[in-house]
Amino acid sequence: GNTGLLVANEPRQKRLAALVGNLERCGAYNTLVTSISGAKLARSFHNLFDRVLLDAPCSGDGILCKDRHMLSFWSPEDAQKKCTLQIGLLRAAFHTLRPGGRLVYSTCSLSTEENEDVLLGLLKRYKGLVQIQAVTQVQDGGLASEIGAQYPALLSGCSRVWPHLHATEGAFVAVVGKLGETEWDWVEPDPHPLLRRSPIAVDADPDDWSQRLKERWDFEPEIPAGYELVPQGRQLHLRSAEAAQLLERPWYVRAGMRVATLHKGHYFLSQQAVALWGEQAHQRRLDVDWSQTQSLFAGEPCAVSSPNLTGEVICFHDDIPLCRAVVSSGGDRIEGNVPKVARTNQLTRLLP
Repeated sequence: GNTGLLVANEPRQKRLAALVGNLERCGAYNTLVTSISGAKLARSFHNLFDRVLLDAPCSGDGILCKDRHMLSFWSPEDAQKKCTLQIGLLRAAFHTLRPGGRLVYSTCSLSTEENEDVLLGLLKRYKGLVQIQAVTQVQDGGLASEIGAQYPALLSGCSRVWPHLHATEGAFVAVVGKLGETEWDWVEPDPHPLLRRSPIAVDADPDDWSQRLKERWDFEPEIPAGYELVPQGRQLHLRSAEAAQLLERPWYVRAGMRVATLHKGHYFLSQQAVALWGEQAHQRRLDVDWSQTQSLFAGEPCAVSSPNLTGEVICFHDDIPLCRAVVSSGGDRIEGNVPKVARTNQLTRLLP
């Protein structure tokens, strides 16, 4: 993991916090988060990405089995409007894909207007450059023969998840390959320095944040080549060194991953920093048993016997770093710092 660069675009501001939270929960620091219309993003990224996922906005008719209230918002006219939007997004996404790359177009709609008709819009623009690849992972995902016959045979490789056959919500997926370079009408300044295949030589920690963390946690964080530690407000981030060149771009939101938060003069390690660097900790390491691990993940304090190690620690179970925690001054009680999104009262196992 954390090789290459993952660009995640979310045009809706109110959904950005959830996107950033999910990226950090997964420990991804090779990230660039952007917020702009997908069509406008194609102005900056040309024939570039190895993989593109377009989870297109749609009418949502595929989830009627879960929420019949959605039917009150659906109409043929709305599906046609969505089709126009989806064609523009798919053409833009296809342009950002490099020749030989792979694009996945997906919706939670089952209608041909929002799926096959959208692919026809792509073929109309880039006919000789589009390769529709077969989706083999879904069984019985095709259209009825009389409907499928209305479309080019190459679209038969697309697939649907049918609620009545697969016992889940409905969805559509198409895998698209690219056979040559495309052009875009509007070209903005090139952000490609961030996307170089080889890391550049940089001063990874010009402000010596590593030493400050070492003074507290007895280890100096390993900073991957091409990355740097930078303060952003009350937070410390690990990000690509080239991201500094993109701060003024209108679509830029953030790059990298939060690794610590400043509070009362002290940087508290984030959960993702514990996962990334926790194994480097030795002096401030506390091993806990399975019962204590379950309590930590339930968000509950538990009893410990740690007379010689108090204050902030990193908890481990079977050599797996779990979380940052605080041992009471008496060394007999511990309170964990497992994020709310990861807490559970039904923990049965840990995955390394």
